[in-house]
Amino acid sequence: MEKPREFNIDSIFKDDNYLIPLYQRNYAWEETQVTQLIQDVWDYACFEGNSNYYIGTLVVHSREINKMIHYETIDGQQRLTTINILLSVLKNEFNVIVNPGYESKLKFHSRPLSSETLKSLSDNPLNNSHRNSKMQQAYLDMKKKLKE
Repeated sequence: MEKPREFNIDSIFKDDNYLIPLYQRNYAWEETQVTQLIQDVWDYACFEGNSNYYIGTLVVHSREINKMIHYETIDGQQRLTTINILLSVLKNEFNVIVNPGYESKLKFHSRPLSSETLKSLSDNPLNNSHRNSKMQQAYLDMKKKLKE
């Protein structure tokens, strides 16, 4: 068994591919959880900004698919998906430069609508058709919270 490692958000979405397996529930975070995550990060940045912020645990299993390593997400998929959506909000609504291609690093096995929604939110957040409604709502909730 590998020892736990620490990563920052940039490195997670820059180099690695993540797969949300079918046995994981679909994205389900509500406004309360989304805004709490944003508030926690904001509070930490304002008051403790000189050190790393522990955003939670991500448990994965490495597998090879088409000669590429993918990390099957065992625990932390709600947070991982939320952070992915947050990157889209920062890029599209606040012109923050994020890693190109970050939206393609997270896929949902047997849930193409969820995978397509992440890509769509990154590319064209105004196009509301054919989207996972929870992910769409999370985007809108984040946008509202960050504009406060």
